Amino acid sequence: MLRNLSVLDLARNSLTGSIPLSLGSSPSLVSLPLRTTPSQGPSRRPLLTVPRFNYCNLVKNYLVGDIPPALFNSTSLRRLNLGRTNFTGSIPAVSNLNSPLQYLTLSVIGLEGTIPSSLGNFSFLRSPLLAANQFQGIIPVSISRIPNLQVLDISYNNFRGTVPPYIYKISSLIYVSLAVNQFTDAIPFDIGYTLPNMILQQNNFQGKIPRSLTKATNLESIILT
Repeated sequence: MLRNLSVLDLARNSLTGSIPLSLGSSPSLVSLPLRTTPSQGPSRRPLLTVPRFNYCNLVKNYLVGDIPPALFNSTSLRRLNLGRTNFTGSIPAVSNLNSPLQYLTLSVIGLEGTIPSSLGNFSFLRSPLLAANQFQGIIPVSISRIPNLQVLDISYNNFRGTVPPYIYKISSLIYVSLAVNQFTDAIPFDIGYTLPNMILQQNNFQGKIPRSLTKATNLESIILT
């Protein structure tokens, strides 16, 4: 057993096969960056039970199958990056109300379905990056109740209809990207009074650009092209 192993960096290699089960017996493991390492096969669940494991970066790997629900219900993970992997299916439900997760990246994977309302159970979440998937349906209102949410990126998905008004009124939010979806209807007259930075380009918004934007004192940037 590797009792004193705290950081294991396997990035930028050409390793194949699965993540060894024995790594799950390292009680001091804190960080596991596997960035750009073409690991194949299913992820190993014993890793997710290491008590101090708080940073998991699997970006640009070839891991397949469903995202292990244990990743979304860990009692120690603070940063989780699964971007550009080959996971399939949908976002797992979140049942752990005490999760410390703050940064979540699920971009460029190809996940489907809806964003689960249980994502709002991540009470410490600051930055969910969900771009370039195939999500659809309604953005759950529970997201607007996350107290310290700062960044929300759901660009390049299949969302349709009206943007829920509560998205524009999240007081802690400093950046939101809804770009390249199929949102419709008019842009609300009161956007910009709360949100500083908005990316709304390549949707199907209708009507005129609200004149009230000229008086939006908190607005720093908005892209509508």
